[in-house]
Amino acid sequence: MNQPEATSDGSNRQIPPENPVRTSGWAARLRPERALEMLAAALLFSMMVLTFADVVLRYVFNAPIRGSFEVSEAMMAVLIFAGLPMVSRKGEHIAIDTVVRLAPPFVRRVSALAVQMGCAAALVGMAWLLWLKGSRFAAAGDVTQTLKLPIAPVVQLMALLTLFTALIHMVLAWQALRSPEARSQTANEDGGGVL
Repeated sequence: MNQPEATSDGSNRQIPPENPVRTSGWAARLRPERALEMLAAALLFSMMVLTFADVVLRYVFNAPIRGSFEVSEAMMAVLIFAGLPMVSRKGEHIAIDTVVRLAPPFVRRVSALAVQMGCAAALVGMAWLLWLKGSRFAAAGDVTQTLKLPIAPVVQLMALLTLFTALIHMVLAWQALRSPEARSQTANEDGGGVL
């Protein structure tokens, strides 16, 4: 049980824990956000190792890694789209809210709802276009030039990650509808999002 703590205003009140649901072991590691963080970290590390090895082999041994640029391109594409849901969920996109801050709560709520739903709609459209592009690549049998790796799975993974980001924006719209101040305050405390 939480003991009352002294707050900045001098009162003793019980402060709830930041994360009341504590998970450990595999349950903590299977969260979608954690999976995306692990994917992004693995991709970034792999790109670093591949680039380092390619440079050393190219300039020291005159034997570059065949197709390293193609693999790096695919990893970079997935890395960017894997980061998008995390940035959206944490509210770390650049936002200028100088005028909105001065508005009454109802206008802030409507504004937050419109922004989040607009983002969700744009991302759904983008996901749909990416999926269609990936389907065309699959139907045509498009592959990379050197290693002959199929392009379609990478583009379709980008589409799924974009759709996941759209779902996050829909949840954020629901949260904004319920409490726009809480969402913007969270973004400020995380160090991102609001200018």
